[in-house]
Amino acid sequence: MLSIFEILQKNYSKESVFQYAKMGFLEIEQSDILNWKIIVRNGELNKINLKKILFMNLKNKQEIEYYNELRKKIIEPIENLKQKIRKGKNSKRNNISNI
Repeated sequence: MLSIFEILQKNYSKESVFQYAKMGFLEIEQSDILNWKIIVRNGELNKINLKKILFMNLKNKQEIEYYNELRKKIIEPIENLKQKIRKGKNSKRNNISNI
């Protein structure tokens, strides 16, 4: 859980995302995570693109889809938690303004 907050605090830095992915909470093979990490480290993907649809300089369309699916499996739980946190903050604000 702390690594997810670190990802949000560091604005999806590569290292914080890798640390989270390697923890074993996701249903992703460690070999897939290692391959994804290599692609990211080779500059095919930057910090901002970790959250968005992935466009890479890979030639093979299947390979692009494969790495994009891995990215989604890693990033979507983080984005879901982020949305829940925002909803919680908004509902607290609404409750306070109704007092």
